[in-house]
Amino acid sequence: MEVVVRHAREQVVAFCQEYDDQLVIADQDDVKGTGRAVECGLDELPDDLAGTVLVTYGDVPLLTADTLRELTAAHDESGSSVSVVTARVPDPTGYGRVIRDVDGQVERIVEQKDATDDERAITEVNSGIYAFEATLLTQALAGLGTDNAQGEKYLTDVLALARAAGHRVGAHGGARALAPDPSIAARHLGLLLQFHEVPLADVYRSRTEIEVAAVRALTGMTAKKLQPLEDLVEDSLNDYVKRKNEKLCEKLEKSINKVTF
Repeated sequence: MEVVVRHAREQVVAFCQEYDDQLVIADQDDVKGTGRAVECGLDELPDDLAGTVLVTYGDVPLLTADTLRELTAAHDESGSSVSVVTARVPDPTGYGRVIRDVDGQVERIVEQKDATDDERAITEVNSGIYAFEATLLTQALAGLGTDNAQGEKYLTDVLALARAAGHRVGAHGGARALAPDPSIAARHLGLLLQFHEVPLADVYRSRTEIEVAAVRALTGMTAKKLQPLEDLVEDSLNDYVKRKNEKLCEKLEKSINKVTF
């Protein structure tokens, strides 16, 4: 296992090494982007690396091992050179959109800032969870540029390069990757407090918003049907912040402090 680090490097490394003291650590340089992060990661691995390489972004707190196992199995069975976990959500704002060809095959992923109005209307989004064949990944990363709205090396561009070279790119429906597992959510809340000193009310808000997003992804509920749930969440949050209930704060803090990091 390997982790590529940059922001809050020491805290991230210390946290990860508690789970795996043999973890390979790679540092990303000043070149920005997810593609560059993976490139830096591969530099720390053997030159003859072969087989399937799993890549996940660092901000997917509800990701489970089962999702990675399912992705790996689907990737192997489909014979794809690249596979990505995707989901359809009612509000895709902020996510990269999955672009398919006339035959329904994945053609590329376009980031929100680079997308046209028509592309932004697409509701199938990129989760940031991938399976790549190692040789293809290495070759494709070498061809990435930074000619985009953010001036970054996008890992998502590897999909388009793979397609252009005649390789199969698959999509795995992994809505369960967003499932609101309480223990994972609690760990995520603890990390927010530990690394970013986020006010407790904001942490509480982030958890409820994650859970609403998960309900959307899992049920495919329309915005209209989901509105009562969002209203309930928002009313509860407003009431919570307004009252500044110290006992509730203490209870939540104790609960988070019990999580083992």
